[in-house]
Amino acid sequence: MDSSLRQRKTNISLLSEEPNNERDQNLNDNNKNLNHTTTTTKATTSKSNLTFKLFFFFLFFLTIFLLAIYLFQQRSYFSFSFSSFLNNNEKNNQQIYTEEKEEDTKETYIPISSSIIENNNEKNNEINNLLLKEMKEWKDDEKRRNAIRNAFLHAWKGYEKVAFGHDEVRPVTNDSRDNFGGLGATIVDSMDTMLLMDLKDEYLKCREYIVNDLNFDKDQWVSVFETNIRYIGGLLSVYELTKDNLFLEKARDLANKLIPAFHNETGFPYTEVNLKTGNFRNAQWHKKATILSEVGSLQLEWKYLSKKLNNYKYFNLTDNIIKQLDEQEKKYIGLYSVFIASINGKLIGDHITLGALGDSFYEYLLKQWILFKDKRSFKMYREFMKGLKSYLIAKSKPNHLVYISEFINGHLSAKFDHLVCFAPGMLALGSTEWVNKGMNINQEELNEELQLAKDIALTCYETYKRQATGIGPEIVNFNNETNDFNNQHSIYILRPELIESLFILYRITGDLKYKEWGWNIFLNLEKHCKTSVAYAGLKNVNVANGEKDNAMESFFLSETLKYLYLLFTDNLLPLDKYVFTTEAHPLGIY
Repeated sequence: MDSSLRQRKTNISLLSEEPNNERDQNLNDNNKNLNHTTTTTKATTSKSNLTFKLFFFFLFFLTIFLLAIYLFQQRSYFSFSFSSFLNNNEKNNQQIYTEEKEEDTKETYIPISSSIIENNNEKNNEINNLLLKEMKEWKDDEKRRNAIRNAFLHAWKGYEKVAFGHDEVRPVTNDSRDNFGGLGATIVDSMDTMLLMDLKDEYLKCREYIVNDLNFDKDQWVSVFETNIRYIGGLLSVYELTKDNLFLEKARDLANKLIPAFHNETGFPYTEVNLKTGNFRNAQWHKKATILSEVGSLQLEWKYLSKKLNNYKYFNLTDNIIKQLDEQEKKYIGLYSVFIASINGKLIGDHITLGALGDSFYEYLLKQWILFKDKRSFKMYREFMKGLKSYLIAKSKPNHLVYISEFINGHLSAKFDHLVCFAPGMLALGSTEWVNKGMNINQEELNEELQLAKDIALTCYETYKRQATGIGPEIVNFNNETNDFNNQHSIYILRPELIESLFILYRITGDLKYKEWGWNIFLNLEKHCKTSVAYAGLKNVNVANGEKDNAMESFFLSETLKYLYLLFTDNLLPLDKYVFTTEAHPLGIY
C-alpha cells in the first residue's frame, strides 16, 4: 500500500482526540494530502501508460535496427527468437497492467479497454508472423546461395583438374579444348564470380596464372568479339572489384592487340585478328560483312578502359561505330540489319533480330546511357523501343504468349532464340525511374515496357517448363496454333539469358516468383547437366536422361551461375551502381 495512504488512515483515527481548531486544521491538511495523493496516483498511472507506449515503440525500432544489421551482413541468421521476444513484451505489458491494478484505489483506477489489449496482441502477432516469414526467406536464400556456390566449385574443380590453362573443360570426356585463343578463357571469365562468392584461394590461383602465364604475343587467330567480352570484360571487372592495376594493364595490352582489326577507312572492325601479326579477316561464312552484335558489343568495355586509363583512343574507336550506325537510314525506326559491309560500313539486307547476330547491340545502347550518360545511345534506345513495339511484338495461339519475332527476307518470322530471353531484363531495366530521370519519358510508356518484360519472361519460362528436362531449347518457333510453339533446335548449351532476366526482374519488382523460377531451373541443371567433373549441355532438352553435349562454355561460370547466385543475394551489386556487360562482368557506374 502507498505510504501516503497509510499516513492518511492514521490521521483520521486521531481526529476525535484533538481540539476543535487543531482538528479542523488537520482535516484541512488531510484533504490537501488526499487531493495530492489522487493527483500523484493519476500521474503515476499516466506515466505507466506512457512507459508502456514508449516500451512498445522501443521494441519496434529495436527490431527494425536488428533487421537492418542482418540485411547488411547478409550471411548470418539471428540466433534468438523474435517470437519469444515479442511474447515477453506481451507478458511485460500484462505484468504492468496487473501491478497498476493492485496499487490503484477505486478513486484513481482508470480501466484499460480489453479491445486495446486485443489490438496490441493482433499487431504483435502480425509483426511476429511477418518477421518469421522474412527470416525463413533469408534462410532459404542462404541455403540456395550455398548450393549454387557448391555447383560453381564442382565445375571449377573439374576444370582445374583436367583443363587448367586451356579455354574450357570437356565435361563428358574429361579433357580440354581451346576455342578462344588458348588463353585460359574459363580462368579470366570466372574470376569476378569467385570474388562475389568469396572464393579467395581459387581467385589467388587465377591471379598467379594471369601474372605468370597469360601471354598475348601468340601466333593465334581470335574473335574480336569473343576476346573482348570474355577476356577484356573479365579483366576489367576484376579491376573494378579489386582496384588491382595488374588487370587494367592486361586489359589494355589485349585491346592493343585487337586494334589492327579496325578498318582504316570505315572504322568498323573485321571479326578476327591474329594476335602476333595483326592480320585481320572476316570469318569464312560472312567474308564481306561484319556482324551487328559484334561491332555493337565493344563499347562498354573499351569506353570504360579509356576512362580508367585517361586515354580516349579506345573510346573513340568504338564510339565511331555507334555514330555511323545512328546516321544511317533505317527501313524500320530503331531497327538495324544484322549485317554491315566491311568495306564501307553500310547496313546490308533486312534480317532484323534480337536473337543471334543482333542481341547485345540493343542491350549496349541502354547500358552506354546508364554507364556513361551517352545521350546518343539513349536516343537510339528509345527509337528501338518504338520499332520493337510497332513491328516485332507478337502473341502465340492459343495461349497468347507474348514473344519477339524477327524479320527475315522482308517477312516476319515466328522463330524465337533462347538468346532473346535477355530482353525482359533489358526492358525492365530500361523502364525504371532512375534510368529515365530527367529525360521526359512518358510514364505510361515505361509501365508498358515493364509489363512487356514480365510477359516475355513468362514466355521464356514456358519454353523451359514444357520440356521433359525443365530446361529451355536453343530455338523454338511459335507456329504451332494448338500448342503455342514447337522446338526448332532442342540443344541446350548452359545458356544464362533467362536467369539474367529473372535476376533483374526480381531486383526491380521484388516479385518472389522470379526467385522460385530461377531455383527450379537450377535444380534441373543439377539433375540433368551435372557430370563427374563439371556441367554439360544437353543434345535434346525434351529427352530426360538423354545424351549430354561435351562442352562447358566459360559463360556458365561467368553468367549462368553468377546470375543465379545474385538472384538470392539481394544487396550485392545494386543495379543503380553497376552495369553488367553482355558476359555478366560488372562495371561501376560513373
